[in-house]
Amino acid sequence: MKKTKIKTYVITLSKNYMKGHPKEGQPTNFKEKFLSGEKIHTIRGNYDLWKKRLDDVRDRKAILSIRQWEGKPYRSPQVEIAKITSTSCCGVQHISLWKPNENDIYWQINDRKTNVQLHDVAKNDGLDIEDFRRWFIPKKDVKYFYFEGAIIHFTPFRYWCYGENRIHERLDNRTNTEKP
Repeated sequence: MKKTKIKTYVITLSKNYMKGHPKEGQPTNFKEKFLSGEKIHTIRGNYDLWKKRLDDVRDRKAILSIRQWEGKPYRSPQVEIAKITSTSCCGVQHISLWKPNENDIYWQINDRKTNVQLHDVAKNDGLDIEDFRRWFIPKKDVKYFYFEGAIIHFTPFRYWCYGENRIHERLDNRTNTEKP
């Protein structure tokens, strides 16, 4: 019987706020928020890629390695915070954020309306609402904006959307998350 090699997919959390953010260079505390269970997901572009990767994790073909840059992003080593395996109930949901005018931001999860408040999405991502807006809409003077991506869940928690038969509850069970 041929033994298949387990793939490792990497999610790197930022140690400091990125260039262009009003808090540029200040600590995000994402590592601490992840380890405490406050940061239960992260948001990335390219939903299709992350859906495939998380399917691989669920099917025991891969693991997620959660890491943080030691110093400057892309110019310093990464340190592993945790490994997430098929038993940790990680998952993915599609998210769309758009700004149709100067004042409003709209969002959908799994291409459906939701009663989830954007500040709850921000909080579960380890940010307050203003930092969340600045993270995803970096320039203050942008009038129109569209972002489409993946909410990568580290726990069994999922957002409820209209038309889905899913119970909306927060589950912070990290007992199945392996730590180095």
